[in-house]
Amino acid sequence: MRTDAVEEMQVEELRAGADTFRADGFSLLKITRDGVEKRLRLPIRSRGVAETLELAAEGEPRPPVHREWVRASSELGRQAGLTRDGFVMVADPTDEQYLKARREHDLEVGLRLVAQGAAVPFRDAQGRPVEEAGEKVRLLGEMGLRREHFTQLAADIRDLTRVCGEAEENF
Repeated sequence: MRTDAVEEMQVEELRAGADTFRADGFSLLKITRDGVEKRLRLPIRSRGVAETLELAAEGEPRPPVHREWVRASSELGRQAGLTRDGFVMVADPTDEQYLKARREHDLEVGLRLVAQGAAVPFRDAQGRPVEEAGEKVRLLGEMGLRREHFTQLAADIRDLTRVCGEAEENF
């Protein structure tokens, strides 16, 4: 999503049921069809994205933890605030099983984020509406959503509510 200028809106009141904080826009995605480059203009929204991310944080994998003997004078000992040598519990973020679980989790969260942020109806092959996030994710994969598209969509959805550029410096 590209914005050259940010328009300011004066809020006069906050009323239940109003869409004061709704953010929507579009994402431009490049595709090549029959040798011809095209841009898809996909409407996007921020509504429901925060909830999706909160739910994802609950299932986030954690690195394994093990006991390790640490000298108080070492960097780790100083970071742990040790005054004498002793055992500390240390997380291992390089563990292969953890890294694999983390990649899978991040991919699933990202796909759910994109499925929630797409502001167009999802329909199955028979034209029936699809509401369940997992089914939307499956459909996106079947439609050929690639890593580049995913990265662009996720960034554009995130940017809907992020203050950018000069406005961020003065925020």
